[in-house]
This record gives sequence, C-alpha cells and structure tokens, in this order.
Amino acid sequence: MFQRPLSETVMAYLVSLAASAFMMFFFHKLSFDDPWSIWLNYTLVLGLPAAVGGAAGRLAV
Repeated sequence: MFQRPLSETVMAYLVSLAASAFMMFFFHKLSFDDPWSIWLNYTLVLGLPAAVGGAAGRLAV
C-alpha cells in the first residue's frame, strides 16, 4: 500500500507530525488544556525539521 511515492511521502509526513506532537506533550510543552491552534502551530514548527531530516535520511539510504 505504501510502495507508491505519493502515499509513502504522505505517510512519512504524518508519522513525523505525530511524533512531533507526542514529543511536545512528553516534554511538557503542550497540555490537553491548550487550544488546538497552539497544538497545530507547535507541531508544524517541530514537524518541518523532522520531515526534512526524514527525507534526507531516505535519500542517504
């Protein structure tokens, strides 16, 4: 299912965004009391370098 470039890319971005949101919650930068817009902003800011690093790692392998 994830052997096509588009679906593989989308899945990689979703995993990096989910990992970013989890890390922000784990290190107490976000809490469940925060509004969704703060969650979205923080996750996107941290998810961008994660996605770029993941893409660079895919190219290296």
